[in-house]
Amino acid sequence: EILDMGPLRISFKLSYKPYKNGDNEVNEKRIITLDAYSHLNKVSNIFNTNGDVLNVATGIVTQKGQPEMVFGDKTGIIAYRVPEDAKNGTIYTGVINLKGFSKISSEQGHYLGNNSIISGSEYTYYVGAGWSKAGFSNFDAWVEFLKNEKFKIDNPLVVQIK
Repeated sequence: EILDMGPLRISFKLSYKPYKNGDNEVNEKRIITLDAYSHLNKVSNIFNTNGDVLNVATGIVTQKGQPEMVFGDKTGIIAYRVPEDAKNGTIYTGVINLKGFSKISSEQGHYLGNNSIISGSEYTYYVGAGWSKAGFSNFDAWVEFLKNEKFKIDNPLVVQIK
């Protein structure tokens, strides 16, 4: 379902068929939002299940057999550098989770931030990428960008009209 389709924002809602997670059946709805000129998509999931708590992982696909360059901070940031390509540049990917991560790990070809959530609650994170040929000179610059974005998300601009 398309929610916004303007020149400054696009957002849409996905509703998935129920699926099994262990003994639980999960119903998932996901809203994805991308604002113009942003490197990050906002993703809000609502998982409803017949259990009280659901373990979830937010992840970045990594390339098998390549040396990993990753950054992880339990306050809510994970980042990955795709192996460099001399001709085409380097892609950097990252996730910002508003509530942080209980655990960060590398498993089955993914760099993961793990959490437990209560069924029916909203699970929101931001995910996106940068490129060495468009504003990010190296992995450290990308990680610094993610830290600054998390600070802005955690401390939104508030305007009061009196």
